[in-house]
Amino acid sequence: MSRPNRRRLRHYLVHGDLQLRFMSSSLIYLLLTFLVIVVTGFYPVFQELFLSTYEPARYEAAQAFLGLFDRLLPAFLVIVVLCLLHMLVVSHRIAGPLAKFDRAFNALAEGRPAERVALRRSDYLQLEGRHIDRMIEALAERDERLRRTRAEMDAQLALLQEGTDDPHCRDRIEALRAALRHEAPGIAPAAPAGAG
Repeated sequence: MSRPNRRRLRHYLVHGDLQLRFMSSSLIYLLLTFLVIVVTGFYPVFQELFLSTYEPARYEAAQAFLGLFDRLLPAFLVIVVLCLLHMLVVSHRIAGPLAKFDRAFNALAEGRPAERVALRRSDYLQLEGRHIDRMIEALAERDERLRRTRAEMDAQLALLQEGTDDPHCRDRIEALRAALRHEAPGIAPAAPAGAG
């Protein structure tokens, strides 16, 4: 097996906690299903084996039980392995998008611009990914509008500051500009009037 394939297999547990809980609960359900099948399917054999007083019948029931169990156990083990692999793939198709959603939400919570959520075609939660992408785009547009508005406000305040001769008024305008820059640190101060 090549190195990239090994790396890809190792990364199938993207959200290990969630995936392992999903797989373990599914495996418990599978084991309970197998137990119910064994108990109901083997009931006549168990009845003959444990309740009969006729020794040859008990011997035949024991032979039948061992023969059936020898065939059922390997089949059950194959089913368990196939189910575990299937659950790993299915849980990865859910956990992978959830991990990407988590990164996008963390970026937004920290005030950083979030990138669009890029899901593979085989991933589940495609509709939710599109909704999150629309939300990210709407937030980016709103953020850009706020930046432009605040930049315009800063430019207008700079013009007012340049146009007044009252030192007290100039100080108040400078305090307003400082507060604006503090609230929106990404806005560059406006160029002084007459610069060009």
